[in-house]
Amino acid sequence: MSLRLYKRILIIICIIFCIHAGNVIYAQGSGGPTPPANSLSFALKTNPTADFVFNTYNEYISGITKFNVLTLNIVAGVRWDLYVRATTVHSGYWDNIMYYSGSSGVDSIPLSVLLVRASNADNTPNTFPTNTSVFFPITANTSPTYLIGTDMHDNLVSCGIGDHTNAPGSYITSPGCYKFNIDFRVVPAIHANYRPGIYSINVEFTLIQDL
Repeated sequence: MSLRLYKRILIIICIIFCIHAGNVIYAQGSGGPTPPANSLSFALKTNPTADFVFNTYNEYISGITKFNVLTLNIVAGVRWDLYVRATTVHSGYWDNIMYYSGSSGVDSIPLSVLLVRASNADNTPNTFPTNTSVFFPITANTSPTYLIGTDMHDNLVSCGIGDHTNAPGSYITSPGCYKFNIDFRVVPAIHANYRPGIYSINVEFTLIQDL
């Protein structure tokens, strides 16, 4: 492969993670056995960034998948919702950090090239999609994707295998329900002819009280 061809298809994508627990008191402490009432918190295990570097046709067409990039350990003293969204300067598109000189191509990369999957040991299905084995495209901050719950008040669902658990609980005592592993896949597709460069996206996970 020539250097020129290599430079045409090279894209570096940086994903920066933001974690937020809102609407209730942020709880510090062990998280078990009983979380404090009116509390929500993440005990987060992650690297703040994930880099995807594309330098072969196969990677461009098939994508790059990174497993267990993020672990969300949830401590909830109230009924809760969990959603994910992307925040960028231009809604719906990745932010560009820099372009490579002398290159051309499409410089508006849609958010949808980033796919997300959230799963736990009890196979808690996501609100969307309902199958935890499925990757789904990230959405903009104006229309977040709910992993647990909805944007309305939801019925209480206790911790159990295959249920949309939103009851108070802790990853310490019930890791099967309250510990989520997050996988990411980026699939640019060769036909898109994206302009080589460095692009970034903020991925925000929000744990919030169900109201």
